[in-house]
Amino acid sequence: MMPVVEKTRKIIAVSSRKDLLCFGRKLEYPFSIILQDGTDLVCEKSLRILPGKRLTLQGKWKDKNVVAKIFLAASGAKRHAARDYLGIKTLHTYKLNAPEILYNGKSKCKDMHILIYEFITSSQKVKQSWEQAKSLNEQKDLISKLAQTLARQHTVGLWQSDLHLNNFLLKRGKIYCLDGDGIRFRKKTKSLSLNKSFYNLAMLIEHLTNYNTEHVKTVFLEYCAYRNIPVTENYYDKLLLSMDAVRNRLNKKQMEKTLRDCSSFVCRKTNAIFQVYDRDYDVFLLKPYFDHPERFFEISSLTYLKKGRVSSVIKVQLEDFELVIKRYNIKNLLHGVKTLFKSISRARRSWLSAHYLKLLNVNTIKPVALYESKISKLQFKSYFISEFLPAKNIVQFTMRYEHELSLLKPIADSLIMQLQRLYTRSVTHGDLKATNILVHKNQVIFLDLDTVTWHKSQYRFERAKQEDLQRFLRNFVHNEVLYAYWQKRIKEEFE
Repeated sequence: MMPVVEKTRKIIAVSSRKDLLCFGRKLEYPFSIILQDGTDLVCEKSLRILPGKRLTLQGKWKDKNVVAKIFLAASGAKRHAARDYLGIKTLHTYKLNAPEILYNGKSKCKDMHILIYEFITSSQKVKQSWEQAKSLNEQKDLISKLAQTLARQHTVGLWQSDLHLNNFLLKRGKIYCLDGDGIRFRKKTKSLSLNKSFYNLAMLIEHLTNYNTEHVKTVFLEYCAYRNIPVTENYYDKLLLSMDAVRNRLNKKQMEKTLRDCSSFVCRKTNAIFQVYDRDYDVFLLKPYFDHPERFFEISSLTYLKKGRVSSVIKVQLEDFELVIKRYNIKNLLHGVKTLFKSISRARRSWLSAHYLKLLNVNTIKPVALYESKISKLQFKSYFISEFLPAKNIVQFTMRYEHELSLLKPIADSLIMQLQRLYTRSVTHGDLKATNILVHKNQVIFLDLDTVTWHKSQYRFERAKQEDLQRFLRNFVHNEVLYAYWQKRIKEEFE
């Protein structure tokens, strides 16, 4: 039997910043960079990539496992590297857990600023620990440690400007802070003000997926205990108000991210088109269709779901990809002129609404792509592409339970929950007809999101909410039993 010989991968030599910029997001490993002191940094794995700005990589340096941050921006690289270094050094000064700095300098060609940190073994990102926690007690234990970590920072006048769970590591019950660049501090050693402290604490809470009131109270009580802050209703309300402010800021930031090139989306803009699509679908088969979505309508096996003057909806299958494409048509000259001068296309509204509903944990179809064609800067034609979901609409699904209404409870509970999540944020769907509400595995899923509206006026919101609910009830006017059932549930929850 022949022995198995493991092939060693050839190490690519990177000699300049330009070499790394050419890779973009698709870095080839392993590669090496010669540092200013003549030593070799061998990079083996991506941890985080901000194209053209910063790479965070795992690798080896002087036979040690390390994490390297390579700053690439033409302007700002030196400033960000210095801030990252100073942030970690400041944490060390106050005996707060952070990785050891092993190298602070440039590459041999002097066009890259590089920081090398120790690789903290037997550790796990706090985000992963949170998601894997098996009980409420495990979650409480973890967020208690995080609250204490922030309290220690705030006590000495430090806070984190970019506070999210991936910037922390957990090792044997200890929390390590990783983001030196995000550390801010007072020039004079002084505890952080309560307003700023609660805002920073709110940032932590808003990054916890599926948190509840118990989690908020745990963080609040732990934090107050460590800093000897009186536990009062007034302070708790301050925290809740800070959470609202942080949530709005994070949602806005997340929505802006859906319209630019980043780790989640591919984006292309010219004077003639605007295109963005999910990186999960960045495959050779689909790219020609995303670049020219009218090609979807040329597929012989397509199925029309709707063929109208204002919009056309088709379903197509390309190998394993089953997609729904909605094309917004120009029905006549007057409609075309009106469309040209709208600030936002209906396809873009659908795209943004789908992502916003996901932020609110409201069930909707997965958005895949958005495409807009333009004349000068004025919109002309647009397409919204989403995943196909094989499911019945809510009227088709509920008809079978006309004589067993008790079996409708999980579907009704799901609908009420989804609507409450919308209405809590002053958002209305705008067209709750049956074909826009699917039922899949006893969960209600909303479709056709180009009428979703974010309301600033409470009066207009209340009026639109009532229109939503009345439109939903009209789906059942031809069935007295189901109409009475849904009317009763709606009244119980929303009146």
